[in-house]
Amino acid sequence: MKMILFWLVRGSLGALGYVKDENIDWNINSQLAVIRTDKSELSGKFLVQFLLSWRGQKELLSRNTGTALKQLPIKQLKDVPVPIVNLDEQKEIGALFSSIDNLIAATQDKLSFLKKMKMFFLQQIFPTKDHDVPQIRFDGFTDAWSHYKLGSLMRIDKEQEVKKELLTDIQKGFYVLAMRTFSMDGYIDHSKPYWLNHLDNVSDDKFLLPREFAILDADMDANLPKIGRVLLNASSEKYLLAAHVRKIQVKSGNDPIFIYALMRGNSVHERLKLEANGSISKRLLDKNVYKQSILVPNRSEQSKIGRLFFLLETTITLHQQKIQMLKQVKKSCLQNLFI
Repeated sequence: MKMILFWLVRGSLGALGYVKDENIDWNINSQLAVIRTDKSELSGKFLVQFLLSWRGQKELLSRNTGTALKQLPIKQLKDVPVPIVNLDEQKEIGALFSSIDNLIAATQDKLSFLKKMKMFFLQQIFPTKDHDVPQIRFDGFTDAWSHYKLGSLMRIDKEQEVKKELLTDIQKGFYVLAMRTFSMDGYIDHSKPYWLNHLDNVSDDKFLLPREFAILDADMDANLPKIGRVLLNASSEKYLLAAHVRKIQVKSGNDPIFIYALMRGNSVHERLKLEANGSISKRLLDKNVYKQSILVPNRSEQSKIGRLFFLLETTITLHQQKIQMLKQVKKSCLQNLFI
């Protein structure tokens, strides 16, 4: 049987997929081109990795046509030069990348499961509307939760200034937490990195340190998916704070990770979205955060809940870091195996 490859010839040019046995006989649309390789001469798994490499992508993208809508004509694909080694070496290279891809996929599945588990606890471990206790609790806790205003439990630090002209996507210096690196689900988006390679007067108040969390007080999206989101630094790194990403200081007598988890829940986030004001760029004022009514248990129960969410967050962060590391390993292999 011949191997099959496909990639987009319109839209996201050069995006590739490798067809497995369970995909055979699927229908494809006009945006996809199909290549079948002769297994006696060329391994499909080797070819797909070459086309994913910087050299392969350069060859593909240099052949696109059109202005408003870029296309990659099939007749142009026939001219793409492919470096050929003997079939045994092709299979070894293909197997290496398959192993890396499988590790990435397995880790992504675990990450997805952990995020779902976290969402479950966020929904169940905090009281719902018209209730003063949550649906599930740790053993030994039966007291009703008490009403507070968020402002009595925390404060938001002033906004930090970082000059945009000093920011770069080159990995050097300090990683910057900005609106673009703050994902819609409240995690650091490493696909859009921002770095600052030099900073005068470095002090910890300019950074989000381990176990600290921050809130995003602005959003350019009309649907406001990010505004009011909080992000916990569950890693051992420290991140430079930029405009609109502001550190939260929890007042003594309360567990910081509990307050983070409380603000991370959808009920608080949805209320904060309603408080956003502005025309093009929406802003969230401190006073509108502080006035939110919430329910809080005693410090002992706060600590139990905080430890649970910190364990979840650190495990999620470790899986995210593992995925980034595996992607970097694959990128390095693609750069060095296809020169």
